[in-house]
Amino acid sequence: ISKQLNDWGLVYFTGFYTQIRNAILKDTMSVNVNASVNGANIMMKDTILYESEYYAVFANQNIERIDIYGCTFGFEVSLSKSLSLYGDINYTKGLNKVNNNNPVPHIPPIFGKLSLQKKSGKLTGFIDFQYSLKKDSSDFDSGGVDNLEETPYDEVSGEYLGLPSWGSLNLSLSYNLSNNASLQLSVNNIFDKHYKSFGSGISAPGRNLITTFRLNY
Repeated sequence: ISKQLNDWGLVYFTGFYTQIRNAILKDTMSVNVNASVNGANIMMKDTILYESEYYAVFANQNIERIDIYGCTFGFEVSLSKSLSLYGDINYTKGLNKVNNNNPVPHIPPIFGKLSLQKKSGKLTGFIDFQYSLKKDSSDFDSGGVDNLEETPYDEVSGEYLGLPSWGSLNLSLSYNLSNNASLQLSVNNIFDKHYKSFGSGISAPGRNLITTFRLNY
């Protein structure tokens, strides 16, 4: 759904719902151990003893049904002939309908961006703020695919806290040398914040400088 606001802006909304049948997910399961423990015959067990420690049993398996839904809200506003503002926010939710509506992997937290663009002759300036809200540990999948163990750890409670929120401010300047050539200078993560994008497993780059020369022929 989109709405043109006269000559100075546009707002839009997108929603989706997806139902996946026989999805393959890493999830907990029970195995046939056929063993005797304290005189009792144990056939199925969801943990196994390995090198004197107990571990939960996981395996890739077919899940009969998974529901994924979400939405995006965004806008594009012309503040003047040479100044424009853009922004969006995105929400996604995934549920394992077979296993008590437990979270499924690869579902990002709420994220989005806010951008301001200024044009002046051959020079274009672009300020971009990208952000991600917190993803609680309860929203991570039980199979460990989303790397919960790489999020901050609370030694008092003995629990992982989930992915913290983060924001990154970036600046870009582009100059058109001609109709076919342009030069761009970008400074990313200006405030040198440490953060991890969801699911990446590695820290994002700190403050960095990128120069780009483009030639169209």
